Amino acid sequence: MIYSRLLRGGIWEITIRSLGIGVLFGTHVILAKFLQPEELGAYFIITGILSLFVLLNIFGLSIVAINRIAGYRATKEEHKIRPVILTLLHFTLLNGLIISVFFYVFIGESIFHNIFNLDISSPTMFYITLNIVAGALISLIVACHRGFHDIPRASFFAVLMPQTLFFLALLIYLVNSETLGIGDVFLYFLLARIITILVSAMALRSKLSPDSGNNSSESLSSLLVVCTPIVIIHSVSLANQQGALWLAGFFFDANAAAIYGVALKVFGVTMLIYSVVSSVMWPTLVELYEQRNLDGAQSLSQVMASIVSVFAIISFILFVLLGESMLALVFGDVYVQAYGLLVVVSLFYVIQLYFGFASEILFITGHEKALLVITFSTSLIRILLAVAMIESMELYGIVLAWGIGSVLQQAWCWCRVKSLTKIKCHASYQYKAIEDTSS
Repeated sequence: MIYSRLLRGGIWEITIRSLGIGVLFGTHVILAKFLQPEELGAYFIITGILSLFVLLNIFGLSIVAINRIAGYRATKEEHKIRPVILTLLHFTLLNGLIISVFFYVFIGESIFHNIFNLDISSPTMFYITLNIVAGALISLIVACHRGFHDIPRASFFAVLMPQTLFFLALLIYLVNSETLGIGDVFLYFLLARIITILVSAMALRSKLSPDSGNNSSESLSSLLVVCTPIVIIHSVSLANQQGALWLAGFFFDANAAAIYGVALKVFGVTMLIYSVVSSVMWPTLVELYEQRNLDGAQSLSQVMASIVSVFAIISFILFVLLGESMLALVFGDVYVQAYGLLVVVSLFYVIQLYFGFASEILFITGHEKALLVITFSTSLIRILLAVAMIESMELYGIVLAWGIGSVLQQAWCWCRVKSLTKIKCHASYQYKAIEDTSS
């Protein structure tokens, strides 16, 4: 049964990701204790910019890797997997070199200094630049593991291993030093990622025997044609995710970015279930769609959306009741100001999840153009709303604008999924058994 496979993968995923998120949460607590609020705000801003350039580096190839590997396994064409993976890795390295040089030489300092008024030293800028390539390689290798349904290894390399190494490096450093700088943070972040790349690449290589095929099934140009709308959508989506934080840093200061950043990091704990379900479900949805089992795809997406919604509601209630004391206990009294932002973000998240995994299904079913229109349109709405409300409501104006935009985007995606594929992906508790035909 499909659900048995998903349950096994989900147990592994939630266990490893829980540990990883716990370590990540501990890392943010350390950073909040040893960095000044303006330095912590700068860290959040820089990591957001870094994520955007990592996305440009990988150019949507992680999605292609999952779809191609899962699709070839569903159609019994495993011999095509090895050449596709090698092509994707080669392009990621080449693209990473180009983007890194461009970022370090031309635009990195301008972005941080002119837009966010952050003074970044040359060594720190160098570490940030190398993190672009390292992050892209990890994302691609993890996506390949997910395509093979190897959820334990994918989760381990995506979250637990790099975050644990980063956390341990910070602890070792702080044992010998009482101060911590931004440059030190990104240096140890880079070292943790490099070790993760080496180990995860060796694990992936073990899945590909030398005789698994050496004829290229797809040219790089054909893959890039598929990737182009994906990278545009993901770039805009990431800008949407980080945009509120960037606006806080732009219109106010790094202290405001730190307050909002803490709210997002605490809220990020609730994203554990969504991340688990999405990563486990994605390859299976690809297989079901390749087999034209639309009823199975609908049932799977509805049940998974229901599971995520239940946990989101529970998290919202806990934040309302305990959020203030939790922020004071973990981060300190200065960050209690993030309580209201945390509650508002969580409320909009609950509303958004009713519409399920609509954007993911548009991707899987090949309707990237529809998703592109939706993403751009709702991004513009977010910005206009934020500009209209920021003067009177300050940080809350930004958060409300982003919440309204997120709900509108997901509702619009749900309507397009229904009209284009006849799949209803909203949260529903109607269970339907699905036969597992994968190898």
